[in-house]
Amino acid sequence: MLLLVAVTRGAGLFTKNIADRYSERTSTVRDACPARVPEARVQPGQGPVSGGGNPHPPTEIGNLFPQILNGLETSKLTMKEWQEYLLGALLDGYIDLRRKEIQIYQKERKWLEFVNQLVKENFGITGSITHKKNVFCWRKKSKRLLELITSLSLSDVQDGRYFVAAVFDTEGSIYRSSKSRIPVIDITQSEKGLPILRKVQSVLKRRKIKSNINGPYRNPNSKLPQYHLRIYGRKNCIKFFDTFPIQHPSKKRKFIELVSADPIL
Repeated sequence: MLLLVAVTRGAGLFTKNIADRYSERTSTVRDACPARVPEARVQPGQGPVSGGGNPHPPTEIGNLFPQILNGLETSKLTMKEWQEYLLGALLDGYIDLRRKEIQIYQKERKWLEFVNQLVKENFGITGSITHKKNVFCWRKKSKRLLELITSLSLSDVQDGRYFVAAVFDTEGSIYRSSKSRIPVIDITQSEKGLPILRKVQSVLKRRKIKSNINGPYRNPNSKLPQYHLRIYGRKNCIKFFDTFPIQHPSKKRKFIELVSADPIL
């Protein structure tokens, strides 16, 4: 999914601000996350969930899954943490400056419920989630929230863990390479979003997670070339999910499916 920041009716202002800045530089929400993996499937020391192969070390997989599956307690996030997450999450947003409305489109309703809870905890406001044409939309009119989002920039990202998590939640995927058959984490951006990928890569480097930015690639559905930040291999993918608080339910399930079935360390 490509980065999409759009503004309706007279809108060059927000688009310009975002582009310029990028160039420069819970109460418990377990209900918004998938249910825990049944114990019969993920026991410490147990072998792969599917796909055969050698059993995995108990501390590596058995202890890691519950940590990943549990939702964040948004009420315990620091101001910097939830601001960085919102900045990353709203890269996938649509903003109407005239109406002071923010919209986020996603196929995963539960992730939007998490964002809604995050906004509620920190702003005392709740957006609405509607469904249309196989996609869910979270929307909220809020001058205060809009002012915060438009004031943030990539230079405000410091620790970066929550920013990277949100960028992956909105723009990332995990799959098995068709050639090497190893797990791959992939975050996609258009040419305008290249500074975002570089910021993500700088955070990964500090955490000693190797990544590559590949591109440009031409996409018939996009006017701008695309770039991909990729993390290769089971070990690096596990470290990524262990380091960054990923909240997207289906992406967490896909990660568990891939690394559980892969006997390669």
